[in-house]
Amino acid sequence: MTRYNSKIGLEILLPLILSMGGASICLGLNAQWLGVLVLTILTLLIYMLFKMTYYTIDENKLIIRSFFIVNKKVDVQSIKIVRESRNPISAPAASLDRLEVISTLDSVLISPKDKNAFIEEITTINPRIKVVYKK
Repeated sequence: MTRYNSKIGLEILLPLILSMGGASICLGLNAQWLGVLVLTILTLLIYMLFKMTYYTIDENKLIIRSFFIVNKKVDVQSIKIVRESRNPISAPAASLDRLEVISTLDSVLISPKDKNAFIEEITTINPRIKVVYKK
């Protein structure tokens, strides 16, 4: 079983840090401690979401986990295409440097930190997977 952590992209992280930090500072300067507490809890939840987003390849299954929100299993033999993507739609991916995994039933966007090792492992399991790289 191999685990691939999600890459955490600055294009997602930086706006969150700036907005949450700025709001916390404003609330703190105005002694709005309940608001600071709420933002702190929200920040911790976002941190957990980022750190608990990962992808596991276990025998013939790709398991996609994102905290308690996503727990998806994809049969590697059903995967047809893996292609690079920067699609910003909501996905179990903490970066816009993504891979779109297209199977016979579905597609999902993921962002493994080590894309090359991920692609190598799933194409070893299923050599029929077509890999498409951006130019």
